[in-house]
Amino acid sequence: MGALGTIALDLYESLQARRNPKVREIREARHSAQLEAAKQTRYGDDANSGPGSADDEYEWTGDREEIRDRAHAAYRDIPFAKAIVDTNVDQVVGTGLVPQVIVNHEKRRITANQAEELQEFLEDLFVNWAKRSDVTGRQSFAEQTRTIAANRMIAGDILSMPVTPRRLTRKNEIETRCELIESHRLASPYGPIQKPDTVGGVVLGPKGEPRSYWISNGHPGGLLSTSPEHFKEIPALDRLGRPRILHHYVVKRPGQTRGLSEFHAVLPTLQHHAKYLQAEVIAARMAACIGLLFLTPVDPSGKGDSSNRTIKNLLKMRPGMAPKLPPGTDVKEFSPNRMTASSTVPFAELLQTEAATGVGTSYGTIAKDFRRDNFSNTKAAIQMDRAGFRCQQLWVGQNVCQPYFEVIGFEALLKGMFPEFVPVTNYRQFVSEWCDVEWMPTPGWDWIDSLKDAQTAEKDMEMTVRSATDICRTKGTSYEAVLRKQLKEEKLEMELREEMGLPSMAAVVAEGDPADPDPNDDNPDDNEDSDKRKDESEDNDDA
Repeated sequence: MGALGTIALDLYESLQARRNPKVREIREARHSAQLEAAKQTRYGDDANSGPGSADDEYEWTGDREEIRDRAHAAYRDIPFAKAIVDTNVDQVVGTGLVPQVIVNHEKRRITANQAEELQEFLEDLFVNWAKRSDVTGRQSFAEQTRTIAANRMIAGDILSMPVTPRRLTRKNEIETRCELIESHRLASPYGPIQKPDTVGGVVLGPKGEPRSYWISNGHPGGLLSTSPEHFKEIPALDRLGRPRILHHYVVKRPGQTRGLSEFHAVLPTLQHHAKYLQAEVIAARMAACIGLLFLTPVDPSGKGDSSNRTIKNLLKMRPGMAPKLPPGTDVKEFSPNRMTASSTVPFAELLQTEAATGVGTSYGTIAKDFRRDNFSNTKAAIQMDRAGFRCQQLWVGQNVCQPYFEVIGFEALLKGMFPEFVPVTNYRQFVSEWCDVEWMPTPGWDWIDSLKDAQTAEKDMEMTVRSATDICRTKGTSYEAVLRKQLKEEKLEMELREEMGLPSMAAVVAEGDPADPDPNDDNPDDNEDSDKRKDESEDNDDA
């Protein structure tokens, strides 16, 4: 928090203390706190705290917007900050999340074949729509999801709108598109004056639920003005209950209306790291050159005596020059003092490790550098990182992909694109009955140590401590999806064999020789001749 924000917060607390005895007691207790972490001493006097809510802390002081702008600058200018965001987006979103629809045919009173037909229809519907989801035609839905995930980390929040035409004219095509809105455009149209029910451009209901959003037609930092006449209030839901606008952010505190950048705790560390490396580069460049200190007075204008003019010309020395110095000129070599390489790298890695830890990811995963760890430590770090990525995947699936799946599915239902056994219902009933979906990332995660991990998975299944479903989940997929793919492959093979006049695999296996030779026998024919000679010898002995 800046100096102005600290003064404003202290003034706010003073005003609250006059009206609220509880706040006054809290302010007085800080100076007589018993716990070390709560004492206002020389070691803790810079720990700013306030009794307000999340919106009081983030919105009233203006810290959220300042952190958002600095985070954007860090992502643009600091390589390690960019690596943090890109690595998280690659691991969480990848090439996009795909739906795995679950239809309980017994509960919905349909047959198993109808359930499978509906699952394939809904999955294909979303995949085909995702190829052309952007209202501007620039991105696919997978790319838009990556943009949402990145801006959620950098800015703290981002908005999107399902744009559906008022009149649906194309019968067999989904006309809904996705429009992304940068969080800068979500602001209060009343300027610094906030209404009681409006926080950061979000109009709240009596229980704190978002009712509508004030969206500016232009970017605040752009050429368009952000005066009140350029704002438009967009309801959160339409008359059918469908979302008109979606606000994507992670709630860290109850009653939090706007999202806070994931860089809020690591921005100082990232800036220290960038400035330190910049200083080291400058020192290295200076050390690679010849630095000279002229100990005689120099006239910068060049209007002094001839010696000053000669020394001024020396400031433009080129390699290989051997100039003649004026009499009495004293020259000393200059060499900047700097840390050695053995101490520079550990210090830089310490700052990078702190920054990576602050966003919940290990240094090795962000920097793609596992040299300082052994295999066991690296494997443990990757597994812990993946646990965090799964939580983010769950958030992306439920807060980004699921709403659009429901909107386009209901549009398809209204247009009669669904199978006939699915009745036309209202939006809420459709969502509750036909939109049970698990979102799977693509591609899934491979095993770290394939052979040992496969042996461990097989042993776990033998001991019945893990199922095939659990193992598939660790690889970013579902057992049902894998099994359906395998059965489709078997069905395709059967159809191709029948089409090409080849026997089925069952017939091929059944036609195998029942008297298979011993695989350990190098020459089975020799053994057969030996058995014949042995039988003839036994017949001669009997005779």
